Amino acid sequence: MRIGAALTTTALPLCLGLSTLLYRGPGALWWRAHAGDALVVAFLVGLAGFVPGWALRWRLVAVAAFCTSLELAQLAANSTSRGPVVQLVLGSTFDPLDFGYYGAGLILSVFLSRIARSLAS
Repeated sequence: MRIGAALTTTALPLCLGLSTLLYRGPGALWWRAHAGDALVVAFLVGLAGFVPGWALRWRLVAVAAFCTSLELAQLAANSTSRGPVVQLVLGSTFDPLDFGYYGAGLILSVFLSRIARSLAS
C-alpha cells in the first residue's frame, strides 16, 4: 500500500476514534463503547498498511487475531486493578458484542482501502 493510501485509511478512523473520547451528546456511551471498537480496528488495519508488502487480507487477519486475543484476555483477567490508560487501550471488560463491532471495523477497513485505491488511480 502506498504511503498516501495508508495515511488515508489511518487518518479517518483515528480522527473519528478520538471523537469517541470527546463526544458527550446523545448516544455518547454507545459511541465510545462500540463505535470506538470498530474505529480502533479500522485504525489498526490502516496502521498496518505502512508495513511494506503486507496485503490487505493479511492485515485484516492479523488485526482480527490481535483484537480477539485482547477480548479473550479480558474474559480471563480482573480488569479493576488496571489503571485508566491501560483500560482505555486494552479495554476493561469482556463483551461478546465487541466481536461484532470488530467485524464492522474490518468491513470499514476494506471500504476505506478501496476508496483510497480508487483515489490513487
